[in-house]
Amino acid sequence: DPDTGVYNLSYNRLMVKGKDRLGIFMTVGKHLNAIYSKLEDLGKPLEVAVSIGNHPACAIRALAIGPYEEEELGILGALKGSPLEMVKCKTVDSMVPAGAEIVLEGEIEPFTREEEGPFGEFSGYATRAGMNPVLRVKAITHRPDPIYQDICGGQHREHLVLATIPMEANYLRVIKGAVPEVEAVRVAAAFTLIISMRKTYEGQARTAMIAAFNADLYLKHVIVVDRDIRIADLQHVLWAIATRVQAERDIFIIPRARGSSLDPSAEPLGVVDKMGIDATAKPSLDQIAPICKVPKEVMERIKLEDYIDEAF
Repeated sequence: DPDTGVYNLSYNRLMVKGKDRLGIFMTVGKHLNAIYSKLEDLGKPLEVAVSIGNHPACAIRALAIGPYEEEELGILGALKGSPLEMVKCKTVDSMVPAGAEIVLEGEIEPFTREEEGPFGEFSGYATRAGMNPVLRVKAITHRPDPIYQDICGGQHREHLVLATIPMEANYLRVIKGAVPEVEAVRVAAAFTLIISMRKTYEGQARTAMIAAFNADLYLKHVIVVDRDIRIADLQHVLWAIATRVQAERDIFIIPRARGSSLDPSAEPLGVVDKMGIDATAKPSLDQIAPICKVPKEVMERIKLEDYIDEAF
């Protein structure tokens, strides 16, 4: 940010359009787009550096979600366990990791839009081509015999797992700050989060869901379950929805909210309807028998060898 000097680290897709021109996609509502829009209003380009082949901590921090004013390079050092050595670029006023394999230096031009895309995104769809800004490359620097580190995009596990780690950490931090009884979260699919909590009063689950939606504009579906539900087991989560949810009482909709433009079902600029599902147990469950299961002490008394022949 030219006003604060705070660095933004992020992943942004780039489309080669010429020897010194790249189409760039910046999500509306995210930090890089906010910085670019601020400078474009002044008729100025945004200087950037594209760093390829970095320490793993760089990847985790670039995908993490935090406040706009947060100093991301400092957090990067905390993840690494020591300060990350940085060097100044040659043609733009920016710093880059000294250990990067390849660095592209350039400017994102104001008031310039060219067709960019389609691209196979994490949602599992090839998003539509659109008119997006252009990054003009001014210089390329690299190490001897550089390694070009790439990520297999789309729904490949490398893409999804890399993004999920910092996302879940941020969601847990933000939601637990609003509802301390939240114990765990899991990104179950694109735009979808499951929250596990120790519910102590009615309405608490909805408070957790609202906190989740505030944590990240990408979220579209949030499901809250009790601590007895295994959130890594989607069949168990669906069982909670099937047996603990009544639609009118437990589902709420936030219409026409800001979401992700990478959602293929969204309206232009990523306008979506968001849904929260309270799949926690309700007082009405107290009126029926508890969950049916064989007591632990009974299971411990059962010896399979008493019933199954060794030759079986």
